[in-house]
Amino acid sequence: MPKNMRSSQKGKCIHLLLFLATMIIRLKATIQS
Repeated sequence: MPKNMRSSQKGKCIHLLLFLATMIIRLKATIQS
């Protein structure tokens, strides 16, 4: 993976989206149970 500023920014955005998605899934799971 190339260590460019642009690619790192993209990676951070994707990481944030994944983090938010996992948090929402966890919240939904806790609400259901």
